[in-house]
Amino acid sequence: MMQALLQLGDRERLHAFGAALRTALEEVAASNGNGVSSAVSGAEVLVVDGSLSLGLLAACHPAVASVTLLQEDNVSAQNWLRASARRVGLAPNKIKSIRSETYFKKLRAASACSASANAGPLVLVSEPYFSGFEQLVPWAHLKFWRDYDVIRGSSAARGGRKVTNFPRRARLVAVAAALPELWRTRCALGDVEGFDLSAANVILGVVGMDGDVRRNRPGCGDGDNSGCGGGGGRQITDKEAAAVASRCSKDADHDADNDEDDLSGDVSRGHGGAECSGSAGGPERQQQLPILPYSVWQAGGGYQELSARQDLLVLDCGGHLDDVQGAVTLTAVHGSMCHAVVLWLEYDLVPTATMAAVHGPGSDGLVVSTAPAADGGPRPTVQGVYLLRQPVELTHGSRLHVAAQFDGLDADISVEVTVLAPLASEISKGNVAKGSMA
Repeated sequence: MMQALLQLGDRERLHAFGAALRTALEEVAASNGNGVSSAVSGAEVLVVDGSLSLGLLAACHPAVASVTLLQEDNVSAQNWLRASARRVGLAPNKIKSIRSETYFKKLRAASACSASANAGPLVLVSEPYFSGFEQLVPWAHLKFWRDYDVIRGSSAARGGRKVTNFPRRARLVAVAAALPELWRTRCALGDVEGFDLSAANVILGVVGMDGDVRRNRPGCGDGDNSGCGGGGGRQITDKEAAAVASRCSKDADHDADNDEDDLSGDVSRGHGGAECSGSAGGPERQQQLPILPYSVWQAGGGYQELSARQDLLVLDCGGHLDDVQGAVTLTAVHGSMCHAVVLWLEYDLVPTATMAAVHGPGSDGLVVSTAPAADGGPRPTVQGVYLLRQPVELTHGSRLHVAAQFDGLDADISVEVTVLAPLASEISKGNVAKGSMA
């Protein structure tokens, strides 16, 4: 409930979207060499994720002729939309909703010349963190990029007119973090009140093994810290759990052979789904833990960022949907126990260059962030928490190599984390800092 209230009261987000819509319309007008009134008076706005607040915001803009929301059947949402349209005095036919499946069927059936030659520009919009996605990992919303790609590729939708969109770009950001309480709640089960519950570790997504703590020892290659995440961001069902347990027993020998091919170093991998992981073929095999969709301010027990925030992936939502890879090295600036790598998306609604072209030099770009507060305070957003299989004790200069891959087919992200040796220069800096404190 608290999360929903924070989202509803996020005025900065609504102001950013309003400014992005105005800039998109002005950009179209500038590209046509006309004034706003003549060039964009018939603009059509398509809200591909069905966001009610974003649709209503667009419909209130005087330069927008029509707004269409793509959403699933939801009687209460449609009633709210009609009531809100009446409340703000909108024309009955200015804003409407349609099922996504129905819209794309009509799009495929339409001819290339179905769009009028005098039709206004088409503006594709989506809300980066819509309430319907609050129980999923942040990049679950990137499916809007696929819809953008389909619509831009349809000659029936374009009809020779200008097509623009926002967000223009999405950046996946990573930071090493201490999350002791959240890590503890996902530890492997053992004896509880005299009952051995370790058999459940095969099915549940868990971390840890007998309370061991991993020191910062790169190159050990023992595999204890492998298989600690997935890009699916969901809990498996009972039926899936049974299938996973069966698969784990059948694939144990195969996985044992493959473990010899692992890269040196403490490696954690996220493969984007519920798969088998853990010590190869042993009795302590564990179900792979997916990347958790979590608002870190609700984790409790303290949240501390141990490295600087760095961009891991950059996704151009204005281009063709394709696979994208990226990697970054996180260097610890605080010595502490590292339990996780926290991931989130920064959305560039309008880049700085576009803002400068439309509004003049010195204009900053419009960014909507799903980042946590650095001090662990309440935020209306959800992050992806990649729990390490074993916590790693970081000192000043310790490094984590984080690699990520965006799968354009599934609109999903997989992540791999490797512990690296600290650089000699960073070690000397840490020693100097300790000496000055002494």
